[in-house]
Amino acid sequence: MITPWLTSCYKSIDFFNIVGYPHDMPSSIDKLPIFHGDIAIIANDSWEVFTIFVCELEMQHLDVVLKLFVLSLKGKACKWFF
Repeated sequence: MITPWLTSCYKSIDFFNIVGYPHDMPSSIDKLPIFHGDIAIIANDSWEVFTIFVCELEMQHLDVVLKLFVLSLKGKACKWFF
């Protein structure tokens, strides 16, 4: 739960004047391949599946691709990344 005093400490960021304005996330990320860091699925295979997913979306904005990559990591893979 976020307390009101905490939200008053932070203002929302207006990205409009920032170079590299973040692009919108695609609406069809429900089929985003998830990599848990299991031994059964090696990282190279996971990367290949992720790359195919991004190509099928015809995503051309690197900021969105990087956000999707981070969202695709769960469990041990997420711990490794962060």
